[in-house]
Amino acid sequence: MQQKEKKKITCRARSCTSFIEVQPKIVNFGDTNVGTLRSLPIKIYNRSELSAKVELRFISKVLNCIRGPYEIPARQSLEVKIDIYPRKVNPDYRKQITVVNHLNKKNNQNIEVQSTNIDKHGVTFHSLFYRIITSNSTNFIDLGMLF
Repeated sequence: MQQKEKKKITCRARSCTSFIEVQPKIVNFGDTNVGTLRSLPIKIYNRSELSAKVELRFISKVLNCIRGPYEIPARQSLEVKIDIYPRKVNPDYRKQITVVNHLNKKNNQNIEVQSTNIDKHGVTFHSLFYRIITSNSTNFIDLGMLF
């Protein structure tokens, strides 16, 4: 009959949760003319040692960006461009963008977008005299390559 041996094996494990950080927390476009496109970047940092999956969520006719989902490798960052195209005068425009961390819902981040939408060139008055109707109900017309 064989005798059983007891052995002690020491093990270590490291676990982590997906953790992101967004900078800046406030994106301030300042004075922005109606009918003028402006862009500012935000940076999404993956602070954990596993890849993160994030997505930007908001509802707006004025703001635009590539919403994702994005996969950010461990300990790296991603820059996302936020575009604003004001359609009417609003001296105190505010909108919240939520950066959703799909791997850790408790770590969702919020960004506040601020802008003073002005009409320096009288675009809103001028637009009273015409209307653009497009087949796909957007406010933009693509004229293709002009040059």
